[in-house]
Amino acid sequence: MKKILLPVLFLLLSAGPALADLYQWKDEAGIIHITDSMDKVPSKYRDEVRVFKEGPKENMAPEEAPAVQDDTVAAPETDEPLDVPGEELYGGETLDWWSETLKEKRIEMEALQASVDSKSDFIRVFEGGRRFGQVYEAENVEKYKAYKKELPQELTKLKSLKENYAGLKERARRAGVPEGTREQ
Repeated sequence: MKKILLPVLFLLLSAGPALADLYQWKDEAGIIHITDSMDKVPSKYRDEVRVFKEGPKENMAPEEAPAVQDDTVAAPETDEPLDVPGEELYGGETLDWWSETLKEKRIEMEALQASVDSKSDFIRVFEGGRRFGQVYEAENVEKYKAYKKELPQELTKLKSLKENYAGLKERARRAGVPEGTREQ
């Protein structure tokens, strides 16, 4: 019975229609790119991305199908990533994409870490001065209150950024991105 149940369960789960959004952007060279993941869109183009919502096509009447505008280029009907001539792909992305994306994430994380460190230092000095009877100007008291409020949110965001960065590095490792690119 177990031998039959597993294949039947697999068939039932794989029989449903796949839903995916498509993301389109145009680079500086005027080349139109289309992908199925916003993570694959370089950050400098994310403000210009056009999103095409996908739904189950077999249930859609022709008049309900989304219209494709004249300025779009349809992606080839394949599960293979769009290939860039002459460039090796790692997990569907070029080495330059991996390098730039990891660098951007690292810079964002380092900037937030610097902000957290600065605010933590200010709070520590402020609270230490209060213990010794230091009187502060109203401007510094307001700054202290603002930092005390902002710091927990920034710490939560920093933790999330670190987890996302670690996940991206692991994805790069699995895709075969050279260690030098992952660790720079």
